[in-house]
Amino acid sequence: KELHVAPMLDYSKREFRKLFSILSTRLVVWTDMVVDETIAHTERLEDILERDKDLPNKQICQIGGNSEELCGKATQVVELIYGYDEVNLNIDCPSDRVSQEREFGAILMKNIDKAYTVLESMQNNISSDRKTHISIKCRVGVDDWDDLDFISNFIERLFPVCKRFYLHARKCVLNGLFSARQNRSVPPINYPRVYALCRKFPNVEFWINGGIKNLVQAKKICYGSRNPDHCHDYHFELPCSQCQLPHGSCMVPPYEVVPSNLRGCMLGRVAIDNPSIFWDADRYFYGLKSNPNKNRREVLEKYASYL
Repeated sequence: KELHVAPMLDYSKREFRKLFSILSTRLVVWTDMVVDETIAHTERLEDILERDKDLPNKQICQIGGNSEELCGKATQVVELIYGYDEVNLNIDCPSDRVSQEREFGAILMKNIDKAYTVLESMQNNISSDRKTHISIKCRVGVDDWDDLDFISNFIERLFPVCKRFYLHARKCVLNGLFSARQNRSVPPINYPRVYALCRKFPNVEFWINGGIKNLVQAKKICYGSRNPDHCHDYHFELPCSQCQLPHGSCMVPPYEVVPSNLRGCMLGRVAIDNPSIFWDADRYFYGLKSNPNKNRREVLEKYASYL
């Protein structure tokens, strides 16, 4: 299983990724979203995309766009010039500037044919001698299209060109009705829908995102729980009366049997608010014998030396 630090606009820069590589040798780190036009037209692209080649961590570059040509060329640049391990297409961002004015991000959930052709172009631009993956990050619903049938049809349609889905386990609301901040907190979290998708698509790999606050939660979600209160018989619809979370969210971990294709989970805002929670990731989450640092002073000394 994998533990990811989510891509966050204006935060997930090179220095941010380095801090988490100091805290853990195994965390998967992401860039923030880089727009396809930026990659195509920026002269000093290294200021945006340059990565630390000595990081032991897997590094993923997220791009945003709706142009088959530009997203395909961006994939070539990200893979061949900068050497990222994976290229991810953002179909998650609900902001007006992205989804409404520029028509990419979460709005592509409503335009599956366009999402398909963009992903197809990205796949076609991956070099044959590398094992670079193409993936998407999306929601489990959008506006009134918020049920298992919709997201199942979405995944089934994209399956020929994408088999890796990072699911923000809540829907998003577009057309300016919710701000980006509200879209991260108001629509209820729906973990059971992600587990249902894992069972429905055994040949697809999934990662779960949304609401995870600490390593204990992350480990339970990835490795399951034997607590009878977490039995799926009690957590099958929203609002969830059993979890008693804001907005009727359901964040129950898998009960006893974890889907093998649930490959990991992703933490976002908590990484900004309290990065020190990852100090024990290598030992507690990944099962290594020890962590790379003994205390916070050691982390700060390494980071100061880097800066």
